[in-house]
Amino acid sequence: GFGAARRTAFPAILPPTKRPKLELGYDAILPADSRSTVHAPSACKVNTLIRQSTQLKKGQPVAKISINNQHNQPTPIHLPAPTDGTVDFYNVKEGDVVADKALILTIHVDALLQYVSMLGRIPHITCLLERAFPKDASSDTNFQRRFILVVGVSGILTARIAIRRTFLEGDSVDKEEGTTPSAAQSKPTAPAATPTNASKDVMSGDVMAADDGGADDLSGKGAGGKLSKGGQLRIEAVSISAVTEHLNPWENSNMAVFRVINEMAYAMLHHLRTRKGDRGDVLQDFVVWLSYYRNLFSAKCIYCKRILVAENPSQVFRQSYLPPTGRKVDSGLAFHPNCSPLSPPMPTEVGEKVGVKMDI
Repeated sequence: GFGAARRTAFPAILPPTKRPKLELGYDAILPADSRSTVHAPSACKVNTLIRQSTQLKKGQPVAKISINNQHNQPTPIHLPAPTDGTVDFYNVKEGDVVADKALILTIHVDALLQYVSMLGRIPHITCLLERAFPKDASSDTNFQRRFILVVGVSGILTARIAIRRTFLEGDSVDKEEGTTPSAAQSKPTAPAATPTNASKDVMSGDVMAADDGGADDLSGKGAGGKLSKGGQLRIEAVSISAVTEHLNPWENSNMAVFRVINEMAYAMLHHLRTRKGDRGDVLQDFVVWLSYYRNLFSAKCIYCKRILVAENPSQVFRQSYLPPTGRKVDSGLAFHPNCSPLSPPMPTEVGEKVGVKMDI
C-alpha cells in the first residue's frame, strides 16, 4: 500500500535500524555554492541598498548610487546583480561615500536554486521547490537533505519529484575559508534606511516553501552564513497528477490518464539511468521528457494516427479511452503504449473491433 511506498521512498521517518538502504547512484551533480561581489564603478555615494536576504535575479538593481558628472552634478545609477542569488551581507552603509572599485555588497549564489532556475528555463516548464512531507528527520535546521521539486507542464499536468540531496566533503564551509572576505568585512551592516527603488523588483517565483513551523531553508545556505559544498541529487519518488490535484510523490492520481503517465515516468527514469553511464544529467533529461506532454490531449499517435484509444480493449463494456500517454525520449513523439511495436500484441480480432491499426 501507500504506507509501505512512503516508508521506502522516505526512509527518514523510520528508526535508523529499520531504514531500507537507498539505491546507489545519482541523477544530477551540484557544484559548490559560491559568492559574487558588487563593486563601485567609480568614486560615488551609496544612496540605497536592497534588503538583506532578498532573492535576486541577474540584472535586478541591488543598489542606487550617485556619481558626479563632468559638471560636478550627481547622477543616479542603479547597480545590477551580476547573477542570481541572495543578498548575503553589506560592506557599506547607505549614505557612505566610497572609493573606486570599493566592495559594496556580497551575493550568495546557491547552487540548488541556480539548478532549479536552469530547469525552469526549459520550454513549457515551471519549477518550484517544496519542503518534504513528512518533515525530514535526517536534516538539521540549516541544510535540507530532502525536498520536493514541483514541475508544471503548460497547465496540462503537475509532477512532484521527491529528491534527496547528498553533500560532499562535509556539509558546509564557513565564511572565513577560502576566498571569502576577511572577518572585518564579513560583519553584516544594516542600511541606514529601508531600501526603496532598488527593492521593488524582488524575485518571488523560484522557491515555494510550505509553512511547517520550522526554520528550515530549502537552499544550501545555513543560518550561520555557511556555504554548502558540492553534492548530488537522487530521485526517490515521482507522482504525476492533474493541475487540480495536490499529491505527495508516493501517491497516485485519481485519473486514469495520469496513472498511466506515472508508470511511463518510472520506466523512463530507469531508461535514463541505464543509458547515462558515468556522465549525463538524468534529472534534467527527465524534466525535458516531461515537457513533451504539453500536447497531451491534442497530439495523435504516430502509429494509429488517432488521439483516443481504449486502454484495455479486452474489456468491451468497461472501456477507458486515453490519449497518447507515451513520449519518445529523444524526439518527444506521442504514441499509445498498446500501439507501440515494443508492447505485447493485442488479439487481432479485438484490434479490429476497436479500430486499432496493428503495427508490430
